[in-house]
Amino acid sequence: SSIVFCPTENYDVWVKVTDALNCVAHDTLTVNLLPAMVFELGEDIFGCPGDTINLSGPDNPNYLYAWMVDGIEQPATGPSFQLVLSDTVMVKLYITTENGCVASDSLTAHVWDVPVVEVTPSSIDLCIGESITLNASVQFAETYEWWNGSTGVTSLEFTPSEAGTTACWLQATNGYGCHTADIAFVTAHPMPDFTLSIEGGSSSVCAGTAVGIKV
Repeated sequence: SSIVFCPTENYDVWVKVTDALNCVAHDTLTVNLLPAMVFELGEDIFGCPGDTINLSGPDNPNYLYAWMVDGIEQPATGPSFQLVLSDTVMVKLYITTENGCVASDSLTAHVWDVPVVEVTPSSIDLCIGESITLNASVQFAETYEWWNGSTGVTSLEFTPSEAGTTACWLQATNGYGCHTADIAFVTAHPMPDFTLSIEGGSSSVCAGTAVGIKV
């Protein structure tokens, strides 16, 4: 026969057995409790998508470590673990001591939402000197800033001064410090360069005379 019990201190367990002939035998077993491992990973954490969080447990070269994220074991086998936030997950650490005792603790890594930003038009071609008004749709943001330093506005007029493509971005930030951006590409083309002249090189002609004008 057997029994199951959970000792809270050292115990001497003895058993006396009496058979059908009233013969008696007994034995004693000493149960020694090993020191319990207790540790804490800390409070739940919060961050923005892409943030890197460093977690750590007690450092002992005789311990074995197993890190789990939402129940999936991670490659890390040491006392420290680096987590890049993308979704809200539960992180758990199992530690096995040199005596074979196992302890664990967990925390939840929460990810805040980021703002939603859309800049229109997303791309446009125009000539140097022409202007374009860029409009942004922004949600869940407290502050926003354009590539040229303008802040607090969702509509911006841009006039390219030289040929080429400009990445016109707007970055929005929420109250947690999480930010996101959207980009419009404005391509400015040079104006045609030409001079009108009269064939023959003279700029003066007689009235009634037919002349040729060239570019």
